[in-house]
Amino acid sequence: MGGEFVRDRLTWRYMETRRGSIAKAMLPKLRSYLDELKWIYSVTPDAHNWFRLSLASVGFHLSNAMNRSENLRPEKARRYTMWAGQKLIDVWIRPRSGDVFVLHEVIGESTYEVPQLKEPEVVVDLGANIGMSTVYLAARFPKARFICVEPDPANVVLLALNTRHLDNVEIVQGAAAGESGQRTFHIGDRSWAGGLEGAGRDETVRAWSMNEVIETFGISRVGLLKVDIEGAETELFSVNAEWLSKVDYIIAELHPPYGIEQFEKEVGAWGLNVIPPEKGLGNNLPVAIRPESPPQA
Repeated sequence: MGGEFVRDRLTWRYMETRRGSIAKAMLPKLRSYLDELKWIYSVTPDAHNWFRLSLASVGFHLSNAMNRSENLRPEKARRYTMWAGQKLIDVWIRPRSGDVFVLHEVIGESTYEVPQLKEPEVVVDLGANIGMSTVYLAARFPKARFICVEPDPANVVLLALNTRHLDNVEIVQGAAAGESGQRTFHIGDRSWAGGLEGAGRDETVRAWSMNEVIETFGISRVGLLKVDIEGAETELFSVNAEWLSKVDYIIAELHPPYGIEQFEKEVGAWGLNVIPPEKGLGNNLPVAIRPESPPQA
């Protein structure tokens, strides 16, 4: 009898400790989810849009927790109205998909904040996805011309919808690469997961080098280059990279094994100075800046 009592007490203590550990681990996530709902409230014009977008956000997190596959067909997208700077715009995202994550990461968390950059004449967005980075940057630089490169056909449909309120956007359906030509693109199971590297459903796409982008669109200088191409930066910055002499500012999401040291070496050879995130400038991703054309406040 006494042994059973001790065993029950030990089991009870273990379960209490376990529950406490789970609750402690969940608290940061719950705070993050609440912050997300607060942000949605701050950018939506009315309760109707707040409720619909909040429902999409909650649905995404639940689907993600249950590891459900995403339905990435563009016809599944729904329209939501929100503020972008001083303008009300319509954004099209697929509920319960990674589009919700992209919206919050890019616009809500200002992932592509480019501190001290003066108004660029031309912005090239490599890996434009569904257009959230272009929407974010266009709100800050409304006079800039945007060239958006995106290989995933379903994402391109939403990219066109999400940027149609802008008069200065040109879209290229293709993959950014070191050399132009035909390449195999791997479409992943998340809206942001496709790339020239990695696994997924294979599809042949047109690859565009930066040299070809610059020549085709008659660009003399790239004021801002945004890069998020899921590992293809390995070849982008190392193959036929003379185009880097025409770029004044880069913000890039780097994917292992490509790291900050290699980025510094390759763009530094063309006169760009790399500033890692969290070094006092205010950038959330690595940036590379040309010193002879210093950014202005």
